[in-house]
Amino acid sequence: MAGFLKPGLVFGLLLGGSAALAEAETLDGEVTDVVDVTTIEVAGTRIRLAGIAGPALGEGRGEHSRMTLTYIVHDDAGGVVQCTLSGETRDGLPLATCLTPAGEDIAALIVDSGAARDCPRESGGRYAEFENAAARALPLPDRCRVP
Repeated sequence: MAGFLKPGLVFGLLLGGSAALAEAETLDGEVTDVVDVTTIEVAGTRIRLAGIAGPALGEGRGEHSRMTLTYIVHDDAGGVVQCTLSGETRDGLPLATCLTPAGEDIAALIVDSGAARDCPRESGGRYAEFENAAARALPLPDRCRVP
């Protein structure tokens, strides 16, 4: 299934700038890759799920967390998501909140599964209510701590 890009995004992609992604409001399409528990590729564009933190690949539970997200996006969401872009990471990846076709927040689902944590500095505590014992057992990165 080909991705559906909202106005302004196609032009920005042709120019090759990820800043153009931040200007677009949404990116809809098939999840073509699950890189790790916080990073997915939608219609060929790599994005980071906003407001959550989880183990990197190579860290304890990193591969398990990635596989949990893979299950969520392919089995629960049917491989298709709608992402609302909200900025960029320090590395230039677009930040987004992504929903399943049923309107469920992918980040909330992954935190609720125990495979990731709320990142309060980014989310304002949006996903804290979904944290369970397994999620709270994951380390909270310094970038997520509220000063």
